[in-house]
Amino acid sequence: MLRLDQLSEDSGARWINCRAPEIVPSRERSMKPLVDLERACFGFRRRTILDDVSLTVERGESVAVVGPSGSGKSTLAAVVATLLRLQSGELRIDGQDVLALRSARLAAFRRATVGVIFQHAELVPTMTALENVALPALLDGADRATAEGRARRLLDEVQLSETDTPAGDLSGGEAQRVGIARALVNAPALVVADEPTASLDGPTKAVVADLLYSRLEAHGAGLLIVSHDVAVASRADRVLRLEGGRLTAQLAEVH
Repeated sequence: MLRLDQLSEDSGARWINCRAPEIVPSRERSMKPLVDLERACFGFRRRTILDDVSLTVERGESVAVVGPSGSGKSTLAAVVATLLRLQSGELRIDGQDVLALRSARLAAFRRATVGVIFQHAELVPTMTALENVALPALLDGADRATAEGRARRLLDEVQLSETDTPAGDLSGGEAQRVGIARALVNAPALVVADEPTASLDGPTKAVVADLLYSRLEAHGAGLLIVSHDVAVASRADRVLRLEGGRLTAQLAEVH
C-alpha cells in the first residue's frame, strides 16, 4: 500500500487518460461541502489508481472509504490531504481551490485547514509527545506558550499523561493518541486519517477509534478516514468503497 509520506509530484507519477466526464452545469449552493472532489484522476508508474473519482464531505460529517489492499485508499487520502497533486480533476476544501495554490501558500493552507493522521503516527522520535503536538502550531506562527498550552489540553483530551516522554518510547496506541492530538492542534476544519488503527491490537484499536471519532465530533471537524477495518469504518456517517479506481456506495451489510 502506498503511504501518504511516500508520495510526491516527482515520485514516478504519470498522466493518465480518464473516462470522458459528463458536462454538468454548475449550480449555486448556499452551503458548499467542506470537501468537494470532482472527476479526480491519478496514475502511478503507468497504473491507474483513481479513475474519475468524485467525493464530498460535509462540514462535521465523517466519511469512511474501504476497499482491498492496493485499491488506492491511501492515494485518495493523500489527494484530499493536499499532500499529492491531482493529475486532472478539481478539489476544493473549505471553499478554496487547492489546485490553484503553490508551494508555500499550499503548505500554509494545509497547516491551518487540514489535520493528517498517519498509519504509524509519523512522530519525531527524539521529540516529546508535547513537542510533537505543539510543532504544527509553532510552524503556523503561534508562540511557544500558546502552542504548548493547546498541546497539553489536547493530550489531556486523548487521555495521555506521558507528555514529556520521547515519542520513540511510546507504545503504538500512545503514539496514535499523540497523532490525533497533533492533527487537531491548529483547529482544522478537516481531518484525514490514513489507516489510523491498522498497526494496533484489538483492545488498543477500539480505544483509539473511540478517541478519534469522539474528539473530532467534539471539535466539529469533518473526517475522511480510509481503512480496511470494517468495525472502525462502519462508525462513520457514510461508508464508500474504492475498487478498480472507482468510488461507489458501500453495501449496507458493512454496518
